[in-house]
Amino acid sequence: MNKESRICVIGPGAIGGVVAAVLTRQGYDTTLVVKHPELAEKISKKGIEVLGECGEFTIPVPSVALPEELTGYIASKGRELGVATPVNEKLTRMVEEIEQGKRKIHPANFEEI
Repeated sequence: MNKESRICVIGPGAIGGVVAAVLTRQGYDTTLVVKHPELAEKISKKGIEVLGECGEFTIPVPSVALPEELTGYIASKGRELGVATPVNEKLTRMVEEIEQGKRKIHPANFEEI
């Protein structure tokens, strides 16, 4: 992988968090997208603690919150510019349906995208 690439990990759990921490430590431009602003701030300032096969270290990883806002922004900007963003449109609608209780979180949802 080219270190000029920008990497975004959306919804990092244990695995995504470790991957992001290791990539950041190796010099890759890595950003996490998490759901809660408090968590984004904590990870950006205090970092992710890694203990295990990848070593033992703590490293701050740039983080932002609310991916649905980013996805929604891309969809609305696409509409404004006349550029189709079908994946963002579907993903934004899907997140809204989940938040409204009209849809359950399930891996099969991604088959629609």
